[in-house]
Amino acid sequence: MKIIKKTPDNDESSCITDSPMVKSVDNNSNNSNSVTDEESVLSDDSDEEDDGLLDGVIMIDPENDSDYTDLLDDVENADDDEVDVIAPIETKKKKSKIKKAFLIILGTILTFVLVLGATLLIMRITGKSSLYGRANSSGPNLTRDEASDGTDSNEIDINLDDMGDMSTIDNSTQNNSSAGDGSGSNNTGTSSNNIVKATDKNAEYDVIYNDEKYAYNEDIITLLVLGIDNTQPVAPAKDGLSGGQSDSIFLVVMNPHTMVMDIIAIPRDTITKLWIYDAQGNFIQTGNAQICLQHGYGDAMEISNERALKAVSYLMYDIPIHSVTSINMGAVGMLNDAIGGVTLESLETFDYAGFSYVQGKTITLKGNMAYEYVHYRDCTRHNTASERLARQRQYISLFIDKALSAVKDDLGTVTDVYNIINDYIVTDLSIDEIVYLASEAISYDFGEFISLEGTLDTSMRYERYYLDEEKLQNLIIKIFYEKVE
Repeated sequence: MKIIKKTPDNDESSCITDSPMVKSVDNNSNNSNSVTDEESVLSDDSDEEDDGLLDGVIMIDPENDSDYTDLLDDVENADDDEVDVIAPIETKKKKSKIKKAFLIILGTILTFVLVLGATLLIMRITGKSSLYGRANSSGPNLTRDEASDGTDSNEIDINLDDMGDMSTIDNSTQNNSSAGDGSGSNNTGTSSNNIVKATDKNAEYDVIYNDEKYAYNEDIITLLVLGIDNTQPVAPAKDGLSGGQSDSIFLVVMNPHTMVMDIIAIPRDTITKLWIYDAQGNFIQTGNAQICLQHGYGDAMEISNERALKAVSYLMYDIPIHSVTSINMGAVGMLNDAIGGVTLESLETFDYAGFSYVQGKTITLKGNMAYEYVHYRDCTRHNTASERLARQRQYISLFIDKALSAVKDDLGTVTDVYNIINDYIVTDLSIDEIVYLASEAISYDFGEFISLEGTLDTSMRYERYYLDEEKLQNLIIKIFYEKVE
């Protein structure tokens, strides 16, 4: 059905151009009279017009608005198969352009999502593969005999302010009474007698400990994180003795079997085997000294990190460590503020660097206030390193909880934080590995924050912390092994 408007001069019909529902047609009718409703509807079998030219056409009087309005209402309410309505070309083109633009935008978004998803998946797979592939050892060696490894194990005293100044300690005059019961107190890394290594390579277990069989969990990921006593951005050391001491030493252990992440804190003054170098970077000897010094023998960059990793792995009976990251402590305030600060109850009362902390008082740490809380140490008293470690343990536990929550809400938080501290960090982690670790960590529960147990010796020029070897081995079995039934 078509709608046409009859013109006053009876020669040409006017197009109802202001309605998308109407198409004009030529009208040669000479009828000048107004067309009534009954006269305007020409049925399909009407023979009033030649050859049925106007079959199905409705004629309306241009001077009768009510006719026009009523007919438009009838057209809008009519079934599609009863009304033949042709929209203006301009309107069709406009709708077509809008549809095309929408489809292009939608296609672009879908392509971006698919590419991003595929990229993240590839990065996860690549990151996982490379991370597992570069562990520094194949598994712990709990039955290690240091006497047969061909290196020196003498106790040496190193000047913490001048690492080129060192001397050998006479063990016969050393005060061992402060090192506990003497059982493994020299941190030689020699196994106790209650661990037996499996002799059959095809055995389902690796060691027998206290008459129980255990197998090493090869799926565990262990990350070494070092806090370097330097507030400035990372820069190459001026010589081989200025790499910076690691005031904080943590092992982050991720167990995919239990989906639990534990942190092991190693006291900075723990005595273990170090590899000693001169200012030119030449190797001199090995000797037992504070583990925090190992990072100092290097370039403050990758070499320092690698040497620190070697010493920590040795201390822990050669456990595989998959990555090492050092962070200059000047980044603490920025890290803290990146997640909106950390609220805690102060463990101690002290005033330092313009900040006041009151034991038992709840405070929200912002900027450098967070740095000073985890860094402060009263060097006029003994055992203050352990007090600082307790504050670090408290702060890091709360920081991790808040950071993981932020990452769960937005995975991009990891990239944002990394960019903030990029100038203060040295890491061997690739972007692929960071993506993999971040995507894994959000699914993990935070387990324990464990400090290695031992005894503090204050009889020397500098404090020396001797681990309880038996408790250390028990911890390694607990964290890195699984019982074989």
